[in-house]
Amino acid sequence: MTSILLVDDERDWLVSFRRTLLQYDITSSENIRTAQREDEVFDILEKEDTDLVFLDLMLGDVSGKDVLHRIKQKFPHLPVIIMTGVNDIHMALNCGKLGAMDYMVKTSLIEELISNIKRIIKIHQLEKENHALKDGLFSISEEFPVFKDFITKSSRMHSVFKYLTALAVSPYPILITGESGVGKGVLAKATAELSRPGRPFVSINVSGLDDHAFSDTLFGHRKGAFTGADSNRPGAIQKADDGTLFLDEIGDLPNTLQVKLLYLAQDGEYQQLGSDAASKSRARLIFATNQNLEDKCRAGEFRQDLYYRLNTHFVHIPPLRERPEDIQILFHHFISQASQEFQRSVPEITQDALDLISAYSFPGNTRQLRAICFDVLARTQNKIQAKDLQSYLTSNETKIDLNDSPLPKVDEVIDQLICDAMKLAGNNQTKAAAMIGISQSTLSRRLRK
Repeated sequence: MTSILLVDDERDWLVSFRRTLLQYDITSSENIRTAQREDEVFDILEKEDTDLVFLDLMLGDVSGKDVLHRIKQKFPHLPVIIMTGVNDIHMALNCGKLGAMDYMVKTSLIEELISNIKRIIKIHQLEKENHALKDGLFSISEEFPVFKDFITKSSRMHSVFKYLTALAVSPYPILITGESGVGKGVLAKATAELSRPGRPFVSINVSGLDDHAFSDTLFGHRKGAFTGADSNRPGAIQKADDGTLFLDEIGDLPNTLQVKLLYLAQDGEYQQLGSDAASKSRARLIFATNQNLEDKCRAGEFRQDLYYRLNTHFVHIPPLRERPEDIQILFHHFISQASQEFQRSVPEITQDALDLISAYSFPGNTRQLRAICFDVLARTQNKIQAKDLQSYLTSNETKIDLNDSPLPKVDEVIDQLICDAMKLAGNNQTKAAAMIGISQSTLSRRLRK
């Protein structure tokens, strides 16, 4: 519960305001302290943990502004709300400059006053949590056994692991972003094991689900909810129980389903098909998308309130091309993994093969690299050379003979770049041009050549 200090020289107001805070369940009785003099204020602050101070502008012969200044000097992160009987905009601005978090008039409507107080407490709770998470980043061991399935030596990924380790105690949702194939699902599963070890982990790709399929898959249905519903069926939320529910590709959801997701993320509530009663979810929620949700919000394609709710804890996985130090270790890992599955000895990998694989951009990221490793192992014997990999890394039109031409021509590089961009953009010229930083007309001319 929030620990509050009320400061006013009028005892009647202290008693009245204390009663109001209790009446509206702002905090508990034992978490409210009162002070009528400046020395009492600092005696309490120095001896007891305090989350929030309500300070009257006049404290006998002492100015509340002076007390505010001293509080912010000694306790800079402690939020202080100025309470006054007069609505004075200039005074409010002056107090804001001194560090007051808000300025409230005692004669305001009680509902408005309570609403503002709840808002401020919520903001402070989030700030406290963020400070705790940042502090935790520097006290975590460099070893991350729970993330062992995410093969990397990237310092950027180690920072992600540290952050997710610090988030283990947080009840709020986590949003993981990154291109297709970077390993969002692997990271989500490891995070679930970190925060709720030994409990269920349920993963659902919600892309392409219509309203009925989405609700039935996530929330389940009651017997008789629709034709063919011959028995009760639990949804993914019930299956996740007190574990973790991972929803992938949420960026593709239409607005009607975004509303349902908002209620789930915000209130932990959902409604089974065929039921009039709302149920409470106990699962930790992790979301993922390969899309830029900020851009979708600006385009009116994604709800801002849902985005802000999901974005409480945010993690971005950089693409493989931004982690070149990981390419060779992943290549060795997947070749070894494939050798085990095919019950073969691990083949020799030549240096020219490693050089070629390291120079490729991997638009499909780790998933693409893994697929290449498994297929090339099936097609080769005891040695993997550059010539064995060339067909996977270049288009049919721009295969390069490494023996005759160690480096591709400029036109070949440009054509390959355009080819990769067009594949990623689903042959949408406007999107492909934006990806590689040229105009759509320039790209169109290159394609016509």
